[in-house]
Amino acid sequence: MKKVIMIFFLFASILMYSETKKENLAVEHWQGVLKVSGVELRIVFNIENDTEGKLIGTLDSPDQGAYGIPVDKVNIEKGVWRLEVNAVGGLYEGKEKDGKIEGTWLQNNNSLPLILEKIDEIKKPKRPQVPQKPYPYIEREVEYENEKAGIKLAGTLTLPKEGGPFPAVLLITGSGS
Repeated sequence: MKKVIMIFFLFASILMYSETKKENLAVEHWQGVLKVSGVELRIVFNIENDTEGKLIGTLDSPDQGAYGIPVDKVNIEKGVWRLEVNAVGGLYEGKEKDGKIEGTWLQNNNSLPLILEKIDEIKKPKRPQVPQKPYPYIEREVEYENEKAGIKLAGTLTLPKEGGPFPAVLLITGSGS
């Protein structure tokens, strides 16, 4: 699980320009699956031309709910792809073969095979639970300050309205301190 966290620290969503051109490219979505410590994560590169004809792109990780991560450099020449994603310290290098792109995802001294296939649309994971207030449980905002480390942890504590005792589950998401 530690490798999964290292592989993807995903943030922000700003498109960046590249220096390579590919004529008449509408938005193309290229998806592959990274296999990390027994976990499969879909990765999608969205590549298109900007108004000046330069290639630009973004990276999505739909299974992690991360969309629009800027691809800082898009270089596609003679079927060889090189995509740099500085926000996550990642680099994809691959070569077109039989309608796919066979390549490698490099990040944090890890090298993982990643075969991309063109897709028409990005399928977001189904998450049918969308709770609406009033909730059938108690909700409290909580904070814990670790003065020694100089950080504050904050979150939402949810408790059943009645009954118990109940087992506890601590969910930690995100990245950073």
